Amino acid sequence: MQKFILSCVALACMSAGQIWAQGMEFHKGSWEEVLAEAKAKNRPIFVDAYATWCGPCKYMAAEVFTLEEVGAYMNKNFINYKLDVDVKGDGTAFSEKYGVKLLPTLFYFAPDGSLMHKTVGGASAESFLKNSKEALAEETQLYAQKKQYDGGKRDKEFLKKYLAMLANASEDALANSAFEVLWGSLSDEERLEEDVFMWIATYGASPKSKIYEYVSGKREKYKGIVGEELFNSYLESVVKQGITEAIESNRIKDEKKDLPALVKEMQAICPEDAAYVKSQTHFIYYANVVETNPAKLTEFMKAQDDFLSKHCREWAWGNAMAWDVVESENKKQYKSALKWINRSVSLSKNYFNLDTKAWLLYRMGKNKEALATAKEAIELAKTAGEAAESTEELLKLIEK
Repeated sequence: MQKFILSCVALACMSAGQIWAQGMEFHKGSWEEVLAEAKAKNRPIFVDAYATWCGPCKYMAAEVFTLEEVGAYMNKNFINYKLDVDVKGDGTAFSEKYGVKLLPTLFYFAPDGSLMHKTVGGASAESFLKNSKEALAEETQLYAQKKQYDGGKRDKEFLKKYLAMLANASEDALANSAFEVLWGSLSDEERLEEDVFMWIATYGASPKSKIYEYVSGKREKYKGIVGEELFNSYLESVVKQGITEAIESNRIKDEKKDLPALVKEMQAICPEDAAYVKSQTHFIYYANVVETNPAKLTEFMKAQDDFLSKHCREWAWGNAMAWDVVESENKKQYKSALKWINRSVSLSKNYFNLDTKAWLLYRMGKNKEALATAKEAIELAKTAGEAAESTEELLKLIEK
């Protein structure tokens, strides 16, 4: 990407009317200083809540915030600020106060410091500017809509608009509540609409909810509307939610009795996927239990290996677990991790899991295979427009 550099000479010669190509300018002081400046200048604040390890955060910093058109708009309309949420002090305090769960989280504050708008995740320059413009208009500000919702506004079009904004901000608790209200206002005919099913799939996944009970009773109708693949994907999310709810409510008191009962309950949701459901239930359960009960490590490792190497259907799970093995250099798990990452690649070959596989092969001393995989990962990164620093670093190590 073309970069624009303002030399000291050019800066000195710049006239007051000149506009130079540059990206966003970020305030360098403390959060308290930013709040004080915003109040004094009566300007809203944009905050990029990020972490150094976050891929989408790096993308935004390198490919979006540096663009001329982005800088022109954001520098004119906001005081821009970056906060590393892992850094003690302003970063961790801000993260705790505003509930940062996913990265990056992009916040927009009014000049008085009140929260106006929020979005979550990486975005293209076009989407980022759209979100930033919406943050300045009351009719499109998330928290202005929340105020109307809290005040009793309940018409269907408003609720759909509000839900979309909550989803964009990953405000799941508020969205679940709003969707229940919307669901109660829909006719049977409206509940079968395809766009409504998208909300069902996101916020109607609890097996204990009336929404799931309704949808389950009309399985064939929904399959005909949205397709069997999408409907089965919804059922899988119901299973995950059911397992999570059972663990969080401490339902598994007698493991020999209650865990098999939970498996049967989840298998009833997806009767055609009995082996998958059993494996997933054991994996999620033991992953939670082992955190507080190290004596369950053997059970966890067995469940982990069975699920990630044979049953997992999401490439990111196997990739994340294999990367943990790479980082910890746990030699005892290298062979298992290779099975996990191979399944991840078979599900969706991409730069991230090929990078993990290359590093794992290198740790295992398989330098020839590691080199070939690393080169393939870099090629995929170029195609996808991803940064490949991790793999380039690995190539240097292999060459040594």
